Amino acid sequence: MAQSLLFHPQVAAALWRAWFETGLQPIRRGFDLPSISVEGRRIALRCEERPLSPFASLTVFTRADRPPARRILLIPPLSGAFAFALRDMVESLAPQARVAVLEWTNARFVSSAAGPFLVDDQVAQILTALKNLGPGAHMAAVCQAGPPSLTAAALAAEAPDLSAPASLALIASPIAPHEAPSAMSRQFRPTSLGVLQSSMVWRETPDGGLRRVLPAESHFQRLTAALAGQRPGEHEFSTMLRDCIESRAPDAPPDFSDFVMAYMDAPAEHVLDNLTRLYYWRRRPLAVERWRRRRVDLRRLDLTPMMVVEGAHDTVVAPGQCRAALSLSPGAAGAPRREHLSAEAGHFGLFIGDVWRGEISAALNEAMAAAEEWWETAPRLEAPPPAPPPKPAATAEADALASG
Repeated sequence: MAQSLLFHPQVAAALWRAWFETGLQPIRRGFDLPSISVEGRRIALRCEERPLSPFASLTVFTRADRPPARRILLIPPLSGAFAFALRDMVESLAPQARVAVLEWTNARFVSSAAGPFLVDDQVAQILTALKNLGPGAHMAAVCQAGPPSLTAAALAAEAPDLSAPASLALIASPIAPHEAPSAMSRQFRPTSLGVLQSSMVWRETPDGGLRRVLPAESHFQRLTAALAGQRPGEHEFSTMLRDCIESRAPDAPPDFSDFVMAYMDAPAEHVLDNLTRLYYWRRRPLAVERWRRRRVDLRRLDLTPMMVVEGAHDTVVAPGQCRAALSLSPGAAGAPRREHLSAEAGHFGLFIGDVWRGEISAALNEAMAAAEEWWETAPRLEAPPPAPPPKPAATAEADALASG
């Protein structure tokens, strides 16, 4: 029987080194992508940073020789990993599109004067990023970024100064986690919320204030526990990490092991709000139905091409959790709706590594091209009636408390 990956000497050394480097976290981590491969040639890649708020910035990658007309907004989860985790996505998509990554700022560097950051604020930042890119941009959201991105896309479709995205792709996103519980989602019980809160600490911010965060160090406890309970060859996570470390050349570009070993501090209030919406609101199993106490009308996306991507072996977001988005907005007048279930991938393989590069990226490019073709002849239907008015604030707060 294969041993735990914790017994692998290179893994142990990498973990030990990364543990001590948590105190040297940057505000954001560079993608290290000076160029990309296009038809066998290396093409320079330009990188432009557009600050949006203290909590987020937009990093836009454009090939230097021939800027593509297509624009894509990539939204990573705000769960402790740097947006650098989407590096493979940027590298694969940049030949055919200008790729904008919404990067979340390391919370330890955000001034206390900026206030708290909740899921509703995350939705607002996604809307700001869409407005920055202008009409006609595609959206692709990964993992926990899916629910706020779905909400933002619906709100954009009815906002007077915005428009629905050209298409929306949700990759391994827990839209309705209670409909298809995974090994990870089953771990979230009422008692686990208290354990999570006990891991949170206060950091001194650059302005001398204090901000409560889920620290980067806490992720290593979960990483160690995951590696202890997994065996390479049997579990995707451990297999990818072992293969990366064993084949790593001294001058090799960043890979999955770089992503796994680098974490940042996450805003404590966002972590609690996000997990409560996803896993603890049993009476409201959808994390996308309300924004700032108003009901979100997902029918606004009936004319927006959508695609969901799931992995057959995903133990983080089980197949069915992401697919629920299509039933929430089933589409009208032939608006494209696509499902892609990868028979080879678990969770991470959907956006990192060989399965992403050889299978998922091609499916996503095909879906965006089909969406652009559909919009050229798309019928213009009457907008659906508005969603029911929100409940009074007192009632909404009471429901939230009652739902735990």
